[in-house]
Amino acid sequence: MKLKQYLTLGIGMIAGFGLSLAGLSYASKNGNNNVNLITSEKAKTIMLDKVPGATITEFSYDGDDKIPKYDGTLIKDNYEYEVDINAETGEVIKFEKEKVSISNTNNQNTSNLITEEKARTIMLDKVPGATITEFSYDKDDSVPKYEGTLVKDNYEYEIDVNAKTGEVTKFEKEKIDTSNNSSNSSTNNQQSTTKPDSTQSNVSNNTSTNTQSSSYIGEAKAKSIILSKVPGATINKFYLDNDETPEYEAELVKGDMEYEISIDAKTGSIKEFSKEHIDKYDDNDDDDDDRDDD
Repeated sequence: MKLKQYLTLGIGMIAGFGLSLAGLSYASKNGNNNVNLITSEKAKTIMLDKVPGATITEFSYDGDDKIPKYDGTLIKDNYEYEVDINAETGEVIKFEKEKVSISNTNNQNTSNLITEEKARTIMLDKVPGATITEFSYDKDDSVPKYEGTLVKDNYEYEIDVNAKTGEVTKFEKEKIDTSNNSSNSSTNNQQSTTKPDSTQSNVSNNTSTNTQSSSYIGEAKAKSIILSKVPGATINKFYLDNDETPEYEAELVKGDMEYEISIDAKTGSIKEFSKEHIDKYDDNDDDDDDRDDD
């Protein structure tokens, strides 16, 4: 009898100790969740304070580690810098400097790279009034370059600029297809009623699509309206939802907030505006893993 009592007491003590550890772990984790993050703008300022006059070519937020951080890649003269910032405290937790080789196979004289702002200006001079939706620096080729994607009206442009000379080395223009099945369905219904010949059908379809697209405000204007609602934000997703009420829809990120905005594709009026805090940790994933282990 005493043996059973001792066993029961021992099991109870072990179970209680396990629950205590679980409680401490949970409290510690939730305590981290309540810590406010510095904004992305603040993190960029800290990076540029470390390397005055540099250009940030890559920037991202990493919330997967125990310590959330902002990762940045900067370029100044012929050097590349890797800088990580603690997203909770603003402390620089990584700083690396590396020489960038910009000489090519012909052993041309090296020179300083043009700035990111200069490259953007060159691109916009090629397509006045356009909006730069993507921009990056590519140092992997023998000739380093800035790469940009621009949008104006219903056209998308791909432009590369030599990072040493400022010369435009690539220029491509492509029509953005904004038509969908709804316009085709309307055209097909008209065809089934009037039964025109194939030539008339093609003309009718093209006319309907062109008329519909011309009545839209255009992607560049839509993005301008969206960014005016959240100045300083970055557009992560953007597309045209061309249903009965066509709308431009976008997802934006600024600091630790994510925004969803929809605007009328014809009038430019705001149809939807919502924002939510970006969680640094996902407790549900841990719970799912625990269930899998069981």
